[in-house]
Amino acid sequence: MAQILELIPSSRKKKNGEIAYKGVLNHFIYVEERRSADKITWVCEEKRKSECGARLFTNFDMEVVSAQLDMHRNHIADSSKLDVLEVLRALKLRAVETQEAMSAIVATARHRTSTVATAHLPLADSLRRNVCRYRVATLGKAALDDIQTLVIPQQFRCYPRLF
Repeated sequence: MAQILELIPSSRKKKNGEIAYKGVLNHFIYVEERRSADKITWVCEEKRKSECGARLFTNFDMEVVSAQLDMHRNHIADSSKLDVLEVLRALKLRAVETQEAMSAIVATARHRTSTVATAHLPLADSLRRNVCRYRVATLGKAALDDIQTLVIPQQFRCYPRLF
């Protein structure tokens, strides 16, 4: 049975503006190196940091065609990094979709991670700054010039009743 590479959206974008993805196979994280007419080449995320030589090739259905998985000589699979990627993705979604305070979003995100994964998370101040950046990028300007020019987006004009 062919192995399937699981895709996780990255926080970065490609040069052409498309969303970049990271691939996960056997708790190792891979990044796309290049595309050809019939396959995608992926390299280990630790390629530069640990000089890891692992790479794999997938077709466009993300089925692993061939792999050099035994090349992870300088590091081990770290599932806590996968948890961190998931927490950061959830943090970004929550920052944009809710009106909660930044500190509440960050505290909840840090509280829901394991102790090992928390060690890989950025500092709380950096997470708060990221929440602010996500909101500004999605909703517009962070601070208003004066109260007369305040424009409240339609999605925040009325609150659903909770009880």
